[in-house]
Amino acid sequence: MVLLNYIGAGQADEIAGNFIRPSFRIFNITNITYRTGVWFVKVDILSFGTRRVQTLAIEAETGRIISCE
Repeated sequence: MVLLNYIGAGQADEIAGNFIRPSFRIFNITNITYRTGVWFVKVDILSFGTRRVQTLAIEAETGRIISCE
């Protein structure tokens, strides 16, 4: 039997924060959902006076960011 250590919501939150923090001083993680082995983390960002939402997709098995839109 093989046990996989998938990351949880708390770890996905931390990965997203560490990824966003160097580029944006003001951000807020607003939603974390899990679908088919991928965590989707929505981040509300303030950039040059404009608010926008980015969604990071984080692979649950490895913790690797696979997209940022």
